[in-house]
Amino acid sequence: GPYPEMKEEYRARSPIHYVEHLACPLILFQGLEDKVVPPNQSEMMADAVRTLAPQAHARRRGGGYARSRRDRKADLQ
Repeated sequence: GPYPEMKEEYRARSPIHYVEHLACPLILFQGLEDKVVPPNQSEMMADAVRTLAPQAHARRRGGGYARSRRDRKADLQ
């Protein structure tokens, strides 16, 4: 639904509010050009879990929210 009318729903679904329940290692991948999930949100999540569980935070210059199959293939080479 639209924000801010559904603000409580957005908050309830946001993983940043549940980091204390994390029970396994976490890896975050972030495209620095992401318009859907801004890079500062993955930074906040990485900071929140840093003391709770092993984690890795990979940032990719020029990457957006969804990457093309060609981009993913290039990452593997």
